[in-house]
Amino acid sequence: MLPPFLPSIVDIEGVWIPEGWPLDKEMSKETKENVGKIIDAWQGLTMNEGVIAKAIKRSILDSIDEGLIINSKWIGELEYEKILEALSDNAGSVGERELAGHILTSCVENISNEDEGLRINARGEISERKTPTVEVIEGASCGDILTALWEDYGISALESIGIFGDEGEQIWEKQNKKPKPFGTFLKGLDSARESAKLTSRFTTKVGELGGATGQIHDLVRIGLMDGLGKAERMATARHDSIDKAAASWAWLLAVGRSTGQEWHFDGDARNRATAWMNATKELVKSGENLLSCEDNQVPEMKKSWDDAIAQLRRDIGEN
Repeated sequence: MLPPFLPSIVDIEGVWIPEGWPLDKEMSKETKENVGKIIDAWQGLTMNEGVIAKAIKRSILDSIDEGLIINSKWIGELEYEKILEALSDNAGSVGERELAGHILTSCVENISNEDEGLRINARGEISERKTPTVEVIEGASCGDILTALWEDYGISALESIGIFGDEGEQIWEKQNKKPKPFGTFLKGLDSARESAKLTSRFTTKVGELGGATGQIHDLVRIGLMDGLGKAERMATARHDSIDKAAASWAWLLAVGRSTGQEWHFDGDARNRATAWMNATKELVKSGENLLSCEDNQVPEMKKSWDDAIAQLRRDIGEN
């Protein structure tokens, strides 16, 4: 005689709620139905009992459609201190944990208005969730969280720690284009902030201006902010036009780095550059003054920088 089919003689319910979920808060009808299907599969011998607990847990976590989930803990109200507490088991420095808390807050606030959410795994990769919830999988570090969300929410996270405007955008962009481990990034944040503050004084950006004027401008900017060595390597690289070659030679003359570099440039480029050298020197001088002046002198020095660019355009004939 065969044993009776278990569901025909007994009703079995599975119950699991994530830490942080209020005991008086009902799970959705769909969630209960999904758990019921898992139990039915187990009772019907189509699911191994060794995976039933994990399957129920995953089904319930996947059904949550609000808030934030960190290491299977649910955070319904986005209080920063609660998020930090939930991140206490995630690897990372205090600074990484604090910044991860801010970036998660920004992400959840945005995701809550969407139809789908996202999941962050232990490799710093993002996958979709079918509900508008953010989930951090167990094993993901604070660095993984920051890596996954930096491109979309890094600026908001920086604003949360008091870094705004051009300064924040420059710090975000630098980390986005050439990522460093976030522990290293945070250690260098003070110097990055100082560099960004100085860079924000310029009224023009690298790559913004075209032609020979743009080439000289970019070399001046890079030489002032990143060092003459880097700018010199750019100036002596292969040029795709005589104007760019002439612009590069004009900059080398203006900053006194032309000795021994003649072989990179043909005679026509060097001759053309001679007429541009004085205006290039003025632009270098204006840039140096802009970086070294007191805060109350910045408006005046910005105007001097703009005037120097305008004069350079006239000398080159790119008005």
